[in-house]
Amino acid sequence: MISRSFQASDIPEIRKLYEKQGYPYDFPDLTGPLMESVRVIEDDAGRVVAAVALERIVQAYLWCDGLQPAQLQRIVEHFDKDLKPEMRKRGYEWVTAFLPPSIDAAFGRWLSRRFGWKKSWQAWSKCTI
Repeated sequence: MISRSFQASDIPEIRKLYEKQGYPYDFPDLTGPLMESVRVIEDDAGRVVAAVALERIVQAYLWCDGLQPAQLQRIVEHFDKDLKPEMRKRGYEWVTAFLPPSIDAAFGRWLSRRFGWKKSWQAWSKCTI
């Protein structure tokens, strides 16, 4: 097996791997401006058997203290309205918020009901330094 840089001609084989897994997310744009790196593993016959892609994402942080629910809602409404066009202009379609377990259920439901956020998958992180 060898690891090598992705080529656009690999997309059909990578798409087959994606479809075979059947996970519920859209196939990413492997040649898009937010894609940092794409690598493939070829077997001895030169067939792509695995691929990995690293895409930039936007992570949301929110700092506030002592707000009433109505105040918090107005603040989030302002951020939502003000940041959406800016992120679209930069090429981002999604924003992610990693909620601490202590507020995940309640705050997550609130974000979903009021602002259309969707529960995503459990996140795992790794330091690259």
